Amino acid sequence: MKISSLIYFACFGIKTILFRQRKPILGTVILTDKCNLECKHCSVNNITSVIHPYVQIRHEMQQLYDMGVRILFFCGGETFLWKDGHRTLKDLVAEAKKMGFLIVNTVTNGTFPIDLPEADLILLSLDGDRERHNAIRGNTYDTIMKNV
Repeated sequence: MKISSLIYFACFGIKTILFRQRKPILGTVILTDKCNLECKHCSVNNITSVIHPYVQIRHEMQQLYDMGVRILFFCGGETFLWKDGHRTLKDLVAEAKKMGFLIVNTVTNGTFPIDLPEADLILLSLDGDRERHNAIRGNTYDTIMKNV
């Protein structure tokens, strides 16, 4: 992490604790509810199978940034399914960095190649060992391990 980011977060902490500032630091943008899995516990996948357009996502990112958010999460459905024309998740992460977000993260089920060096953190859904995981998410454990 850059020194400038550490300083920003330190100042944010001081303002929040000492001056009781009430500004958000972390925000999430839902890219889609479309998912390639049918996990037993999930009640939100593929309800509409909408993949939100780039313009809408960019607008939401700007709103969050204007509110003071500096840590951004992209979530889904499955985030690696998101596309709008030639744009992909990589483009969204790059755009978020360009906008000024200090930390940009994504959440994935890991069934697609995890090729996203632009992201600061990739959160992966894994439910224990092979047997437990496959019982919940289908036969995906070995694919995820290969992608990791």
